[in-house]
Amino acid sequence: RSLGETNISNGEWLGYQDHDLEFIIGFDETQALNSVEINTLTALAPHVFPLKSIAVSGSNNGKEFIPINDVDFPIAKQGTPLQAELSSCPLPKNTQYRFYRVIVSNVKKMPQWHAAKGKPAWVFVDEIFLN
Repeated sequence: RSLGETNISNGEWLGYQDHDLEFIIGFDETQALNSVEINTLTALAPHVFPLKSIAVSGSNNGKEFIPINDVDFPIAKQGTPLQAELSSCPLPKNTQYRFYRVIVSNVKKMPQWHAAKGKPAWVFVDEIFLN
């Protein structure tokens, strides 16, 4: 399967609505990262919106995390086509930790123009890249 598949029902997307996607990745020793990229799907009719934000924090002990960067993304506009896209959270140069925590947030209230306005949107994720 290639990156960017747009078949919403292929069973290869992980969907989050009521909770953010949160994960911690650990390495045996400190690892330098330049960015975290998340591939998401946009399919507005079935309530699947692009992600709202990516937040990355780092730790050397796996318990106490220090915020590194967070990026907010604009809410999709009415008429946004069905598409998969990569969203990036750049990290400052020389960022090096043993553990990284990533939080991907969905749109908590769909905009007024959407039929399900005010309800939480889904965020569908299929690929995560640590660069």
